[in-house]
Order: sequence, then structure tokens, then C-alpha cells
Amino acid sequence: MLSKKAGANFFGASGTPGALPHLTLAERRWTGPMYGSPAIFNKDFLRLGGAAVENVMAVTGPVGAYDQLPDSNPIKAVSAEFTQWYEGVNGPGSANGFAAYSYDAAKIFAKAAPVALERAKPGTQAFRDAFRAALRDTAEIVGTQGIYNFKPGSAYGVDERSVVLVKAEKGMWKLVQ
Repeated sequence: MLSKKAGANFFGASGTPGALPHLTLAERRWTGPMYGSPAIFNKDFLRLGGAAVENVMAVTGPVGAYDQLPDSNPIKAVSAEFTQWYEGVNGPGSANGFAAYSYDAAKIFAKAAPVALERAKPGTQAFRDAFRAALRDTAEIVGTQGIYNFKPGSAYGVDERSVVLVKAEKGMWKLVQ
């Protein structure tokens, strides 16, 4: 990367090992822009990377910067609720994107399952079909990682409201406006 004088670098590494390429480039005095995948979005990445990850930009779900979202964003309140609950059970600073996705999945399941139960018996193909239909019939389920609408052709159920851009600044992830 250094010999080719790249204009920027993108790293797809995940978790705390994702800091290693940034540390290596900092040792070699790389000063260009660096970008990372959502997999680096955690506090340990920032802690381990230190100054070497300053100004790294990455995309993440809204929960990662929920406290910086405008109050008018409905994801902010759900993310605050999740974070307070999760950290109350697991300790301060423990909330993370993976747990937030599980929280959202539970919210979605709780919305669709009762509808499917009215239509068919669990364990049957009819129930699975009814559950899929119930998912597709639900709208605007506000979670920590997005607002879910499961329409045909939308396997993940989210739209552009589910992605935020963040930048590492002084050991914190800052929302890029």
C-alpha cells in the first residue's frame, strides 16, 4: 500500500484484530484516509488502536451513535432503552451492535409470532408461512439498528435509516453529519 501510494485504505478486518493494520501503517507513517467495515465498530478497537485509528471512518447501525442522533429520530429512544437495559444486566460499557441486533430480532419476533399463532400451529409449514406473512405485514418496527419493514425483495427489512457514518475521534466514535 505504501509503495503504490494509495489514496486511501479500506480494511475489512473485524473486532479488535481490526486495529492491527492501522497500527502497522501508523508505524510506517501512513497519513492518508482509512476506512473500516462495520465489524471494527467497538470500544476495544478504539482502545487498542489508540492514535493509530484516529480519524478512521466506518459505517454502523444507529445504536452505535444513538446518543448523537437528533431527538426526532425514533431509533434514539429505542437504542437508549436497549443500552440502559443491557448495561444494567452486563455492566457499564458492555452494550454492542451484536447484542442490539438480537434485541431487534426479539422485538420483530414478538410482533409477528402472535399473528402467526392465530393462523396456524407452530412446527408446521402453515405456521412458517403464516410467520413469514406476518413479518411482511408488519411495518415500521423501530429497533436499535433500523426501522424494519420486511417487504418482498428486502431480505434485511431495513432502509437507509439503518446506516450511520462514524469517525474515530479522541477514543470515541463520533457521528458524521
